[in-house]
Amino acid sequence: TCAIIASKCPDIRITVVDVSAERAAAWNSDALPIFEPKLLTKLI
Repeated sequence: TCAIIASKCPDIRITVVDVSAERAAAWNSDALPIFEPKLLTKLI
């Protein structure tokens, strides 16, 4: 996932693109539009 890449490879920049302005706004908000169970345990 992008979270793992961000955690393990901070020099890589991830860009999210979507044709939906609503979805793009969601990615730029404080509440991301995804839920990944147990994500935190994979980052620790």
